[in-house]
Amino acid sequence: MECIAIGIDISKGRCDVAILNQSGTLLAGSGGYDDIRRDHERLRDVLLALHDKHPEVCVVVGMEATGGLERNWMAFFRTEKRWEKFVFAHRLNPLAVKRYLESDLHRKADDASAALGIAQFVMEKHQERSPAPEAFDGKVAFYRVVRTQILRRTQTVQRLQSLLPAVHPGLVQYCRKGVPDWVLFVITRYPTAGKLTRAKAEKLADLPHVDLKRAQSLIEGAKESVAALNDEGTALAIGAITDEIRDLDRRIDDGKERLKALLSDDPRVALLDSIIGIGTWSAIALSLEIGDVSRFATVRSLIAFAGLDPRTSVSGDGEVKHGISHRGNANIRATLFMVAQVALVHNPVIAAFYQRLTSGEKPKPGMVALTACMAKVLRIAYALLCSGRTFDAEYEENRAASAAATRQAGRSASASATPALLQEQAPALEPQLDAPITRKEARRRREMAAKNAAAPGSGKNEVRPQTGTGASAPPLSRSQAAAKRPLRRT
Repeated sequence: MECIAIGIDISKGRCDVAILNQSGTLLAGSGGYDDIRRDHERLRDVLLALHDKHPEVCVVVGMEATGGLERNWMAFFRTEKRWEKFVFAHRLNPLAVKRYLESDLHRKADDASAALGIAQFVMEKHQERSPAPEAFDGKVAFYRVVRTQILRRTQTVQRLQSLLPAVHPGLVQYCRKGVPDWVLFVITRYPTAGKLTRAKAEKLADLPHVDLKRAQSLIEGAKESVAALNDEGTALAIGAITDEIRDLDRRIDDGKERLKALLSDDPRVALLDSIIGIGTWSAIALSLEIGDVSRFATVRSLIAFAGLDPRTSVSGDGEVKHGISHRGNANIRATLFMVAQVALVHNPVIAAFYQRLTSGEKPKPGMVALTACMAKVLRIAYALLCSGRTFDAEYEENRAASAAATRQAGRSASASATPALLQEQAPALEPQLDAPITRKEARRRREMAAKNAAAPGSGKNEVRPQTGTGASAPPLSRSQAAAKRPLRRT
C-alpha cells in the first residue's frame, strides 16, 4: 500500500508541517499552522483532500513528544472519526528523531527542515508500525501534579535537614532517614535550640510521640548545644519550612485520595494491587506510568522503558557490564524501589528470588539483587496486566511442577527410542582451536564443546554453532539430507 508521511515539528502555539509522498516530493498543504480552531480546520481540509485524491493511500503522521505541546495535535489526529482507518498518528521518541536528523550533515537548523526530516523518519521507520494507544484524560495530568508535590516535599525536607546541624544539632540523630512528625512538632513550637532550652519538660511531653524522658533529654541536649543560628531570622526560616512541609503533606494526602476515587473502578489498579508488597498508591502510580500495556510488545520493552535493562558492552572477546541503563521512566524505578523493599519481607516469591540471588557460589551484592527484584516485580505486573489474572504466589511452583512432569515424559519417550534412531543423533560439536584467537575465546569454545558433550540434544542446554564461533556443524543424517534436497521439476 502506498503511503504519505506527515512530519510535524511543534512549537508553542504553532507547528510546521511537511507532507511527503513515497518519491520524496513535498506536497501541497505543507507549511505553518497555528494551534487554533481555524488552522485545525485548514489542516483537516488538506487531509480530506488527500484522501479524496488518493483513496487507497494511508497517511502516517509523526510528531515528537515535546513536553505536552503535542497533546492538542495528537488529539486532533486521533479523535477524528472520519479518518481513523487511513490516518495513523505516532508520538515519536525525541532522542530517536534527534539522532536521525543529525545523520544529515547538510540539514538546515530550522523548524521547516526539522518537519521535513521527521516526515522522512516516519516514512522509513514507522510506515508498517501501528500507533501506540494513548488515553486522552486528565488522570495522568493530575497524577503528575501530585508527583511534583511529592518531589517538592522531598526537596523541602532536605533543605530543613541542611539547616538542622546549625539550628538543632541534637535533633539530627533522629532525622537521618527523614524527618519524623514529632520532630516537626518540636521545631514548630521551638524553632531554635535557644528557645528549646527555656521549655518546660511537662509541656514538651504533651507533643505526640514525646514522653517525659525524651523531653528532658531534648532540653538537656539543647542546653549543651553548639548551634550557631539562634536569632529570630532563623526561627522565621524554620517556621516557614515546617509550614510548607505540613501544607504539602495535606495537599499530597488529599491528591492521593482524589486519585483513588477517580481510579476506583480501573481494572489495572485492582490487578496490580493484588501483588503482595504493592499498595493502592503504588498500583495507581504504576498503572498511570505504564499506561496501556499493549504498547509494549514484550516484557523486555517494558523493562527497558523503566530503565531496568542491563547494559553490556561487548567487543571482541571482552565484555563489560555497566549495570542497568537508567534510561526511561525514573518514576517507575522510584516506585518499584519502595515496592521491592516491602516485597522482600512480605512477598514469598520476591523473598525467595532475593535469597537465591544473594546465596550460592557467586552471590550478588544486596543492591544488585534488589534491583533484580524491582525488575521481577515489573515482570509480574506485566504478566497480570496482559492476562487479566490476579497475583498467585503459588503460580511459579505450579508451573515448575508442570514443566518438570513434561520433561520427565519427554525423557521416558526418548529412553524407549530404537537404537537406529539413537545412531542418527548428531555428534557433539568440536571446537576449532587452530584459529588465531585469544586465550579467553579458546576457553569459551572449550566450555561450549563440553556443554554440548554433557547434554547433547537437550534443547535448552544445547549450544548451536553460529557464525564466528569456530564450531563445525554436525553432519546431517540421511533423512535430514533428503529433507533438505531440492525438489526436481517434472
